[in-house]
Amino acid sequence: MTQVLRRLQVAAVRLELELTEKACDELAALSLSVVDACHVIACLTETDFHHRVRSRRGGAPLYVFKPVVAGLRLYIKLVAREAFVVVSFHEDGEEEAHGSH
Repeated sequence: MTQVLRRLQVAAVRLELELTEKACDELAALSLSVVDACHVIACLTETDFHHRVRSRRGGAPLYVFKPVVAGLRLYIKLVAREAFVVVSFHEDGEEEAHGSH
């Protein structure tokens, strides 16, 4: 996990993360920008890591983090492909309403 987290943090600092349309909509609902999301992701720690699964679309690893930011627990799901793609970025507890990927 440490290597993946470091790669993810570097990509976030460089603003090299890709975001799905769904993740962009979720950021807007939180009144956050892509730069804000990259900052949050750059600050993730191993204790924020929740679990890893394989994508049903191609088998790529999906990483779920649940950091607490400004008193709000977030649910951040990323897929690791050639670049990291942010799939979900919303308040934790909403994943059931949005469905999983």
